[in-house]
Formats: sequence, C-alpha cells, structure tokens
Amino acid sequence: MSIIISYLFLVFFIAFVFFGLIPGLGAFWVRSHWRQFRKRIVELSLKPFITYSEVSGSSEGLIGEYRFFGSLEAIQGENTIWVKSGDLSVAVNMEDVRVYILPSFSFLSEETEYESLEKILPDEEPQSILWSKISSLPMGTQVFVGGCLFVEKGRGIFKAQENRSLIAVIYDGKKESILKRAIWGGRQRNEYFNQFTVPSLITGSFSLILAAYIMLYNPLLRIPALFAITLSFFPISSMLPPGVILYFFYKRSWKQGRILRAERDLIRLPLRYFPAGSPRKEGLRISRFPTGEKCIEISEGVWNREEGIVKSKSKIFKLTEKLPLRGPVQPGLKKSKDGSFNIYGKYLEENDNCYIMKPDDPMAEMVAIPGDPEKLSYRRQKWARFYELLSALFIFSDLLINLFFVLFILHYYIK
Repeated sequence: MSIIISYLFLVFFIAFVFFGLIPGLGAFWVRSHWRQFRKRIVELSLKPFITYSEVSGSSEGLIGEYRFFGSLEAIQGENTIWVKSGDLSVAVNMEDVRVYILPSFSFLSEETEYESLEKILPDEEPQSILWSKISSLPMGTQVFVGGCLFVEKGRGIFKAQENRSLIAVIYDGKKESILKRAIWGGRQRNEYFNQFTVPSLITGSFSLILAAYIMLYNPLLRIPALFAITLSFFPISSMLPPGVILYFFYKRSWKQGRILRAERDLIRLPLRYFPAGSPRKEGLRISRFPTGEKCIEISEGVWNREEGIVKSKSKIFKLTEKLPLRGPVQPGLKKSKDGSFNIYGKYLEENDNCYIMKPDDPMAEMVAIPGDPEKLSYRRQKWARFYELLSALFIFSDLLINLFFVLFILHYYIK
C-alpha cells in the first residue's frame, strides 16, 4: 500500500510542478513585469520634458529624470539610438533595455459607457522585447523615452540606473494616447499562458506518460498509472466535453476582471497630480502639471453639456472644448442635461472668467468622471477580484469534471 501512495505522490508532484508551479511562477513574473511598466510610465508622466537649454546649460553627469517624444534619427553601434524632436536630438543607451510595443486601438472620446469600454479592449497583446533581440527599426519610428538623463560632452543621453529603469515605447498614432494605451493595453490577456507555459506543459505530459508506461509493467501500480495517464491530458482537458461549456464562462469572467482592473487604473489616473490626503477648498483642489500649467479638480461639479459649463460649489467654469467622459454612466445619465461629476483639466483665469481646457502636456488630460475616483476604483478592484475568483472556480470545475471522465473511461480500457 505504501508503494502505491509513494507513486501517487510522485504523479501528483510531477503534475503540480509542470502544470501549476512553473506556469504559475511565470504568471506572477509576467503580471509583475507589466505592473512595473505601468507604474513606471505613470511616474515618468510626472517628470518634465527635455529642453535644449537644460541640456546645454547643465554640467556633465546626471541632471535628473526626464521624458521625451521624438522619432528615430539614427542607430549608433549596437546599443545607442538617437531620437529627434524639432531641433533637439538626444541619445539613448539601449543596453539591456526592454522596448515596449503597445497594441493599437482608439479610445472613444465622448460619453464612453462602461459597456463600450469592453469593445475597445485590444485582442492583440503588448510586446516587451529586449533591445538586443530587435534586428532593425526604420528611421522615423515614433519613440517615447523616459528615465535618467545625463550630459556627456555637451549632449544629452538617457541611461538606465539601478532602481530607476529606462522606458522606451514604440508607438503609432497620437502621443496623447500613449499613457492611456499603456494603462489599458499594457497587460497580458491571461498571464498563465506565458513563455514558460508551453514547454512546461509538454514536459509534464510526456513525463507522466513515461511514468505511466513504466508503472504499467507492475500490476500493483495500476492506480498510479491510471492517474498519470489521466493527468497527462491536462493541457487539453479544459476543451473536452462535457466541461468545455465552463471554459467559455471562465474566459468571459477572466476578461471581465481584466476590464475592471484596467478601468480601475484609468479612473485613478487624474489623481496623480494631487497628493494623497490634500484638502479640498469648496470642492476644489489646484495643483500643477509638470509643464507648469495649473491643473484643477472639481469635486461633485454639475456639468451642463448644452451650455458647456461646470458649476462647483463656489464658481462657474467654462469649457473650451468637449469634455470626454470616463467610466460607467449611471442609468439615464446619458440623456440627462445635468449631472454630478469630478472634473479634471487645465485651469485658467482670464478677464474674471474661469476656464477648463485641455492641457498642453500630451500625457495629461481633460476628463469627467461620474463620481469620486477613489471610491469608483475601489469598487472596481473588489469586483475584479470577484470575477477572477469566479473564473478560477469555472476553470477548476471544468478541469475536475473532464479529468474525472477521462479517468472513468481509462479505468475500463486499462486492466
């Protein structure tokens, strides 16, 4: 009896290592990698842009963290690229740097409802590629670079530093969309399926088949052999009947959780300009964008869309252009003339009038959120966890049902 238990332990250990542990560790690495990318690009959105005067007027060495939008001008040697914008060119040391390529998709600009956000979730996954793996790039490729800037021989050069990574993003379309695309699309569809998964699944399946083949020579080891063959079906078992219907529920729940996590991060995005816990005065908070422009938060402002104004508790603000809406629209709100929102944007006072307008900073925005972003994002976090747990329940139920049927069938064929 003890030998049967020992072999069963071996079978389940092989399955756990190759079907659970290795892909699982890969999943944590992938999620952590993209989380760090999103965190880093948000941090860099708060840094100033490079100007020619800052580079030419600075002494040799590190001058700080900066960001830069430009186009690829030249590739020098193996690890240096030159990026140009207008009359300013900077070098980027790409040694051991990852280049990020984000999926292309468009954000809806007005009155975007929660259901509509799902429609713009890209099926294409983002790419993270070491510079050394990239064979060539065409001149003129649009690039965003952010990180530590040094001055060497009178020229600016970006270099990665310990604990302060260098970000290089290849993008198409408008640079105003980069940050939102990074937050929304900079995450895997399913972290379990990573670069370690396929080799691990193949190795696990063949190891179990080999173990079963050896054990079948001993009649006493029939039960461990049955479990070994059954578990070798793990990579395809989720797509087998009768449990396959649960697989589609799993995919739907997992995608919903991914949408909620992305929406959580987007809703919180305007808060990065306002220190946590900073007080509001009559429903207003005023800060500054990295470009020096004033930014404002209007809490519970009444937005009159027809007149293009927002009323706070103490002031009336004129909108210089259409105000995009982010987040779920309450039932009936879309048809309503007025509504209570948190409004964010560039703030300007002129001739006794107060204006809210689109910031000059392409990584800042003018946006309306239907409620307190802190509370909305917290609720989305809770619901995201719920859908992730629900998806786990569906996939494990799918696997359990199908593997049981495989075991049941094999029981009659393997004597």
